[in-house]
Amino acid sequence: MYSISMGMPQIMGFNHKKIGYKSVKRMFDSFAQSERNQIIGLFDFIGGGVSNMGNALRKKDFLTFAKLYNGPGKATIYAHRIKIYYELLKKLR
Repeated sequence: MYSISMGMPQIMGFNHKKIGYKSVKRMFDSFAQSERNQIIGLFDFIGGGVSNMGNALRKKDFLTFAKLYNGPGKATIYAHRIKIYYELLKKLR
């Protein structure tokens, strides 16, 4: 379970402690229980003590966010996608 991406946010099992779970099994069971738990896990992952992801998003530094969330491999692609969705959501306001 440490090496799987869990739920909608695709959070790796080895991050279980960083988002408040005492074990990877508890994270797995919680994510399996509801989408709500997965969304809470996503917010804990982004805004918690894991990294500077929340700060990067507040600054609209999508490249840094993508690197921190997914690693550097496809960060440019993900940053571009995030920016597009950000711009679309701004237009909905």
